Amino acid sequence: MRTGSFPQLPVFVAMSAMILLGPAAVVQADPASDRAAARERFELAERQFKQGLFAEALTDYEAGYQLAPLPGFLIDIAHCHRMLGDLRKARAYYRKFILVAPQSPRRSEVQEIVKDLDRAIADGLERPISAADAGGPAAKAAPHTPSARWWLWTAVASAVVGSTVASLAVAEHP
Repeated sequence: MRTGSFPQLPVFVAMSAMILLGPAAVVQADPASDRAAARERFELAERQFKQGLFAEALTDYEAGYQLAPLPGFLIDIAHCHRMLGDLRKARAYYRKFILVAPQSPRRSEVQEIVKDLDRAIADGLERPISAADAGGPAAKAAPHTPSARWWLWTAVASAVVGSTVASLAVAEHP
């Protein structure tokens, strides 16, 4: 161990910042292409849902949510679980939607669905239901809209990228 010399300190700081902030920067690397890919997955899932291919639609809705975690995907994922007869998972996703989007105009509708699911689960009913009952694409009145908080996520991504760049700049020019 050397004493009186700290030439490795900037490198340590930069490496620590990259380790802590790197994954977040990588995840937010190209939000526009992620949104476009999520949109493609959503459109494919909507077609599958309308055709009654609920397991396939579920897979694509989940993939779209991973690319762009918009609250509307949670409702669609819940609808698929409902149609597949997994009422407990459906209820969990509906509840997650309520937590993630408490100001949504669809909140009261989703709360009613949760109440219905609670009654069905209490009665021991675990069965697929019709698309109209599920509130699926055939029954939707409101179109999917992008997140109302896009500006927040843009600011978070900018802060992460900015802090990573600043850390690297400090590391290169002590």
